[in-house]
Amino acid sequence: MFSQSGYGLRKMEAEITYQLEVSDLFATHRYSYKTNKANNLTKLFAYTLFTITIIQTLMKIEEALWLEIVVGILTLGICIVGFNLFMYFVSLLFFRVNLPKDGTSGILCEHTIQITPTQLIERTSVNETRHRWISVKRLQELPNHLLIILNNNQAYTIPKKAFESTSNYQNFYEMARQFLQQVREAD
Repeated sequence: MFSQSGYGLRKMEAEITYQLEVSDLFATHRYSYKTNKANNLTKLFAYTLFTITIIQTLMKIEEALWLEIVVGILTLGICIVGFNLFMYFVSLLFFRVNLPKDGTSGILCEHTIQITPTQLIERTSVNETRHRWISVKRLQELPNHLLIILNNNQAYTIPKKAFESTSNYQNFYEMARQFLQQVREAD
């Protein structure tokens, strides 16, 4: 359920209540995996090292140079695809194993996100957390979710389907964007 109140940016606030599901967490996980710079550097290092090893091995075989180049390029392609799939499924398995099984963790339960000009408030049956807008790194729109990213390890995932209409979602997003922009400009 979405609610909005006030007139003018200083008095405005909005609130959305939704049930967080496993599929919502997987969307956040996919985004995090794709954009994590440490993962990307590790992958790049692994691709390069493996390709150099293959090329060095092939250079010991006294064949034509073109064969080494073709095999090196094919090896790099196979490494990129294979390593990405392997790492993604390992991270997915780790994610699934560590996912809380009961509803008492404060993760897979009903969440309420309230935004005001000064802070972001998240409430569950377990806790209430307040963040000043300066602690929000960015807002990220995904096809079916809005992420409010606090740092590389923490984000609030809001499914767009929780909003009654696209205009309600747009109002919420615009309000959050304005609050974040105000803090950035004042800083």
